[in-house]
Amino acid sequence: MKADVFFPLLGVGLALGSCLLIYLASHQQKMLRARLKPRRVVPAATLLMVFSGSAFCRTTSCLTGLFMTAICFMIVLTSLPVLVAGGRYRGECRDMRR
Repeated sequence: MKADVFFPLLGVGLALGSCLLIYLASHQQKMLRARLKPRRVVPAATLLMVFSGSAFCRTTSCLTGLFMTAICFMIVLTSLPVLVAGGRYRGECRDMRR
């Protein structure tokens, strides 16, 4: 795979992983029975975001890479709870039809 395709995909994947870790450590998460411990999750999520930013910066200029990281982080953090809630809502609707 060429570097011009690999590093943006790597950056998006690392940003998704970072946001998922932060979501699983929050009180509002609905994916696991118990939330993850923030003391262990926050440093790992921070490290993933730094690597995501460096992957984006390697593909483009430094300022553009940091902007891409921030935008990706905001989009995933706002859409993840909505997607999880939507999946739970559809399941509740199916149960009500029976």
